[in-house]
Amino acid sequence: MAFKFATRPPLSLQNFCKNKPSLKASKYFKFRSAQTQAVEGIAAKPFKEIPGPKGLPIIGTLLDYVRDQGEGIRGYKRMHVMQQQRIQQFGSIYREKILNFETVAISNPDDVQFLFRNEGKYPTREPIFPLWMKYKEERKQAHGVFSLRGEEWYKVRRILNMKMLKPKVIGEYAQGLNEVSSDLLSRLKQTRDDEGLIPNIQDELFKWSLESVGTVLFETRFGSFSKSPSDEAAKFIEAVEKLFEVFLKAFPIPVWIDKFYRPTLFKEFYDCMDAMYNFADRCIEIRLEEIREKLEMGNIRDEDAAEFLTFLISRDDINSKEITANLVEILMAAVETVR
Repeated sequence: MAFKFATRPPLSLQNFCKNKPSLKASKYFKFRSAQTQAVEGIAAKPFKEIPGPKGLPIIGTLLDYVRDQGEGIRGYKRMHVMQQQRIQQFGSIYREKILNFETVAISNPDDVQFLFRNEGKYPTREPIFPLWMKYKEERKQAHGVFSLRGEEWYKVRRILNMKMLKPKVIGEYAQGLNEVSSDLLSRLKQTRDDEGLIPNIQDELFKWSLESVGTVLFETRFGSFSKSPSDEAAKFIEAVEKLFEVFLKAFPIPVWIDKFYRPTLFKEFYDCMDAMYNFADRCIEIRLEEIREKLEMGNIRDEDAAEFLTFLISRDDINSKEITANLVEILMAAVETVR
């Protein structure tokens, strides 16, 4: 099987003639164009010729991510550093195999944009984490945008886009997001040391991400920056924080082993997921009560208002289980970005 990668000049050149750039910008554009310009008539190289770390038989490069990288920090907690090292060693396109998962990483922003613009109506998604699917089946949970594929994925994504990608709606999220950012800045001022350094800044960014996404998705504040969040919110925050570490540790364990013995990591994964789903269900119940009160008073807002959860609940083409699944999965994807 053969693949072709870089195929065209960057999109930044599209308006090159309309907006006259500076000499410095012109040199940059020419350089980027030379990097990504298509070379027609040249056969694509075989997949196996893509450079990348060799790894070990069966497990691939798994040890790189579980091995201590210094100061007691495992590789999976320094993903950004490891990826940068890979790019420096193998170039902007490299492939890597972990267990039976093989991926190709691209780091050129123009190539990433081009890939997304040409992935089609129903993108081919990465393989689903087996334990995630097992949890869904055992708990009889609906699937969201993270685990759906094809037409089912498109149907749900189209609904979500109405409240996530419309500029008019996005602007109405600004006030809530600004409040979260203000809380983050206050928190950073309180925690910085005499030299102005922030210890564990990744934890603070995690709280900021969680609160920001929660403000939009759940229409509520979790209280991550509060000294005493509610019991429900505290359990939810703890579950989200713990989930990613459990997820990565449980990843190498084959799911079939659960037929004979349930590993502790599997139990912890289930507990975290249960806490997140229970919290999402509770948010929906509260919002339903508020919507009923608004309907009785004739005070319901139109669909252009930036109330994400209210909008989903008011629709007939997505049920409460599907709403919960999508809230949890979008939240996980958003928070994972800063972990």
